[in-house]
Amino acid sequence: MEKQQTAVEWLMDKLPHSIESWYSKQIEQAKEMEKQQKKNMLMDIDTDLSLIEDFAKGELGNNITELRIKIAKLLNL
Repeated sequence: MEKQQTAVEWLMDKLPHSIESWYSKQIEQAKEMEKQQKKNMLMDIDTDLSLIEDFAKGELGNNITELRIKIAKLLNL
């Protein structure tokens, strides 16, 4: 199965090779920004789940804890 390109990867493929070297630094920076935005979003979700988890009891609380563990694993990728 072929991996789907991100918008940044698609743009990089469309650039003429003569200007690609100038853009390569910008592209790498954009990729890092994209990665950080995803990480920030996961951290926000984890914080919200933590607050809910404090109020939840029983099976629901355990399910939330499992979700938070999965998010923590994604943050460490």
